[in-house]
Amino acid sequence: MGDGFVNVTFSDLKHAADTVYVCVERIEDLVQAMVDLVGKNAENWEGGGGEMFLQLKASMAQKLIQMNASAGRAVDHAYGVHDNLYRTDQELARLMGNTPFGGQTVY
Repeated sequence: MGDGFVNVTFSDLKHAADTVYVCVERIEDLVQAMVDLVGKNAENWEGGGGEMFLQLKASMAQKLIQMNASAGRAVDHAYGVHDNLYRTDQELARLMGNTPFGGQTVY
């Protein structure tokens, strides 16, 4: 400790990216269930309130699209970090004649 290095392996990065993906899928399922529930309420609503439910459903659907885009960027970033780590390790190994982390690869 104290040397400024953080020991992050490919497995750590892949696990982080996979975890983000699974969380996003679960959130997506939850939001979709909420959208469906609001939609059913809008269909069953008597009077002028149905329009409010339809607007809420559209708003929730838009938020779902935004969440998916944000999560996609997070997963892409996690894999990008891994790619950069891999290339850096390979370049250091080439320059030094071995791998930089005690002869062990980190990917």
